Amino acid sequence: MRKLLTLTLLLFAIGCARNKSLDVYQPQQEFEKITAGSNETPDIKITPKVDILFVIDNSESMKEEISNLSRNIPRFVRAFTEYQQLDFHIGVTTIWDSIRYQDPALNPNAPVPQFTELTQDDGTVIQSRNFWSKGELLPLVATKSNDGVSDSVLPGDRYVTAVTENLEQVLINTLLIQPVKHHPGWKNGTNNTVYEPGAGKGPEFEELFSPVKEAFSNPLLNNLQSGPNKGFSRNEAHKVVVFLTDADDESQNLTASQLDRFLRQLTNDNTRAGFSTYAVMFRDEDKEKYNSSTCDFDPGLEDDNTKKFVGADKLNAFMSLTRGKKLSICDTDFGDELAAMGESVVEQALSNIVVPLSRYPQYIQPQTGENPSSWLKVFYGEEEIPLLQNLATSKAKEDQWYGWSWDFDHNAIIIRGADRLVPVVGAEFQIQFTAVDMKNNRSGGVKPTH
Repeated sequence: MRKLLTLTLLLFAIGCARNKSLDVYQPQQEFEKITAGSNETPDIKITPKVDILFVIDNSESMKEEISNLSRNIPRFVRAFTEYQQLDFHIGVTTIWDSIRYQDPALNPNAPVPQFTELTQDDGTVIQSRNFWSKGELLPLVATKSNDGVSDSVLPGDRYVTAVTENLEQVLINTLLIQPVKHHPGWKNGTNNTVYEPGAGKGPEFEELFSPVKEAFSNPLLNNLQSGPNKGFSRNEAHKVVVFLTDADDESQNLTASQLDRFLRQLTNDNTRAGFSTYAVMFRDEDKEKYNSSTCDFDPGLEDDNTKKFVGADKLNAFMSLTRGKKLSICDTDFGDELAAMGESVVEQALSNIVVPLSRYPQYIQPQTGENPSSWLKVFYGEEEIPLLQNLATSKAKEDQWYGWSWDFDHNAIIIRGADRLVPVVGAEFQIQFTAVDMKNNRSGGVKPTH
């Protein structure tokens, strides 16, 4: 028998699957309706999910910029916390240096060990960590120490969520990474053999791209039982990558197009609607706007021979490919920019909502003059969202799309342009249709549900 279903969704919903075509599909003719059976189809509630990865350049030139980001990060976070239904993960990792660090696959004889023994004033010896594994999320810091070595860290997951206690301060502390020098530093300026803590241990050849790939896909880091990144990356979540650097990417064997392709595959969306990218960086236009006394940049942005400014070619290429947003690292206070970034992430998540259905809706060919979506209706509160038809051949620009379509192949409803809806207190998305199962006339088999 047919069941009348009402599917209720939260306003800020993010789809689990992605769809390249937005056409409305009709069932193939070899299928016919059969009795749905006794199983009830439950209401579907979808909580929006966003996984946000900060990649921080912790080289010695970044101390002021790291402090600036940390100080302003609450304005970014508040864009998410305003929406209590939003399920967000925010993790932090650092850049990598395959030449200097001990990556057995690339340089087993790298000069910098992962740990260095430090003798405290009281004579005790501690293991000071020089770097974390490539793509490893940093532990969340509850209380920040002055030396950056004896921070008080939180046990458990290494990412901030909506239920993290004192989450803004924890994220501030975690982002406030102690930059380390890549060359020896002498204590008190005296020419002796005692190095400053961390001197000579920092990154020199900044890799921005490789930690992103490892953070989301390395099976050891993401092992659900023992991996430090366990639970951070979720298949159905919109992915966000935020770089903070004054340099260009120097990842080994990973180009801008390869990282772009990785993120498209990770989010199962070749249109790039499944992820967003941001970079707080030294932009090309900053070279004319700022001088070295107010905003310096990494020497790697200059040609080694001519000393001519060439810019962050690789990072610029990646941001162009992914249609990412670039913020100036030279801004002394980019709180407004970070707030806008947070709002932009929410908008991106709402611009393409994909709702998998557990049962197939009954398609009825509309009569002349009848509402073409009479067989299925989508509402936000009391407002009916219109049907989109044949968008694959439509000349309308993508940013003008607003409405829903049915992907028959994946049995999913796609809602486009929900970010332009005016939020109404208590309003929800609803999808109403009559459910049927589909029997294959050729084989007798029942069309499987998704």
